[in-house]
Amino acid sequence: MRIQAKASIEIVLTEQDIDKIADHAIKKIITRAIAPIPTKTFPKIGEFWPEQGGYLGAIMRGKDTPDYCLIVSEKEHEFTAEFGSRGKEIETNDWDGFANTQLMIKAPTGSYPAAEKCCFDNGFNDWFIGSRREMRALYANVSELFDPNPWYWTSTQYSALSAYYQDFEVGSQGGRDKSSELRVRPVRRLFI
Repeated sequence: MRIQAKASIEIVLTEQDIDKIADHAIKKIITRAIAPIPTKTFPKIGEFWPEQGGYLGAIMRGKDTPDYCLIVSEKEHEFTAEFGSRGKEIETNDWDGFANTQLMIKAPTGSYPAAEKCCFDNGFNDWFIGSRREMRALYANVSELFDPNPWYWTSTQYSALSAYYQDFEVGSQGGRDKSSELRVRPVRRLFI
């Protein structure tokens, strides 16, 4: 192959030269393809994350959503309340506390004080009650952020008369009468 430049310089490349150039280019492409892709950086689990308004509690695999970081609100936002609407069935699930909390807030009948009260604004207005799976992950990862003595509501209904609670002392979950006053620690999520 011959290449002629404007200044009348003739460059002669052999097939061997072309192969070397191609090999070098391919190596560069492969190196870039397998190099680590920059990812979001997160604090360690259990550390306060000021940019997100709380503590990094867990990294969750989304079931019907992208994976996400579960952020736990500061202790000052914890409160006690009834789950609410004893005797009414609502279609909550085990995985998505945000969806559960929205169902409760938008329910056409009944009252869900725990869900309604967890909607505060500290620069973020997407707080919710964690589902039973999300609360289990928080027990496994950051139980030290929670009071070990009382139980905490999850947003997952157990029956028309009860909802699941999370115990942060021994990790158990069970159904508790919806008219009981239990603690609520709002959480939020950051999709990753």
